[in-house]
Amino acid sequence: MKAATLKTIKDELSTLSAETLQQMLLRLARFKAENKELLTYLLFESNNEAAFVEEAIREMDEQFLEIRNTSGYIIRKQLRKIIKQMLKHIRYSGEPETEARLRLHFCMKMHERGLHQYRSTTIRNMYVSQRTYTENTIQKMHEDLQYEFVKELAKLEQ
Repeated sequence: MKAATLKTIKDELSTLSAETLQQMLLRLARFKAENKELLTYLLFESNNEAAFVEEAIREMDEQFLEIRNTSGYIIRKQLRKIIKQMLKHIRYSGEPETEARLRLHFCMKMHERGLHQYRSTTIRNMYVSQRTYTENTIQKMHEDLQYEFVKELAKLEQ
């Protein structure tokens, strides 16, 4: 089956009743955990972005505490897991400020743990790529917000 375009879907959704839309959304939520998580964000957390970011940062901190400096392979695996979770939060939010804050926090945590200078090239590249993404996101933001985030980025260079 070929998926319809977003415009076609939007036009069709505008013709449906509220009850039919509710049934369709509930059915959609049953198929994938990500769909349910996105609906949860849209319904309950999107109106309080600051709390959403704080919760995401708390989860990230917990995951960083689980990282053990046993081997490069395990560290890479755990960092990829953290990045995957972070990207999910960024995708749900869609706000550049949230994206910059989460990516910056990731870089700071790597910096605190000394992982940004780890002997593994892959781990160092994870840090560099997240830092680059952070810089690119900051450039897209309003000038007032840029100043705050640039100051935070400067702390990482010291």
